[in-house]
Amino acid sequence: VAYWDPKSWGGVPNVFDLPKSKISIDGFIDRIATTLSLAFVYFLLGGFGMFFFIFHLHRDRLIAFLAAMIFILIPYFKSLVIVGHIDKYPTIMYSPWIAWFLLRTLKKQTLSNILLLGLAVGLQIRATHYQVVFYTGFLVIALIVPWAWTKLKQKRFKELLLKFGSVLV
Repeated sequence: VAYWDPKSWGGVPNVFDLPKSKISIDGFIDRIATTLSLAFVYFLLGGFGMFFFIFHLHRDRLIAFLAAMIFILIPYFKSLVIVGHIDKYPTIMYSPWIAWFLLRTLKKQTLSNILLLGLAVGLQIRATHYQVVFYTGFLVIALIVPWAWTKLKQKRFKELLLKFGSVLV
């Protein structure tokens, strides 16, 4: 006998039940992940994202590689895969990409950087674990505040507003 309501949300369909489109980037990643291994594909995705993020901070390639290895080998991620809280895992692996594309957009405001940031945020939202999306928002704030503070001290208000606006878009 189930002691919980088997019809979550009172039977109302929600975004967790919606299938991914066959012609979307996240649908393509999911097909590769089901063919190879979800853990393997998203470990690679998160590892490369962390590598590029750390390398963007002007660190040596070895340091970036070690940071990426430490990131993907966090025992908590393995427990997400084993225990079955699998929606949280891909959502976390998009976070380094968001951080990297955010820093790229703040450094050089180009259409490609803005679109890549939007793509990474969109993929994370479509991974459907909104708790991680919420915490990634704190990461974004932690990266934007020091940048904005230096622009305010330098009295570069136009640059601040243009780049902040592009990140918001």
